[in-house]
Amino acid sequence: MNAVKTNVRSTSFWGKYILNTTGNLIERKLSEEKEEKERRIHLAKLYEMVDDYVEQA
Repeated sequence: MNAVKTNVRSTSFWGKYILNTTGNLIERKLSEEKEEKERRIHLAKLYEMVDDYVEQA
């Protein structure tokens, strides 16, 4: 019976470890996507500013 309890405990730990790692990877991926989106918005604004400047010149 102790062997069964030990297996449950270790499985629980690894289950939590896997879920935590997966959660961290998902959060990291979402963060990277958000940064990429913000970077594209910033570049679009920059290109628009340059375009306006060229039109004025």
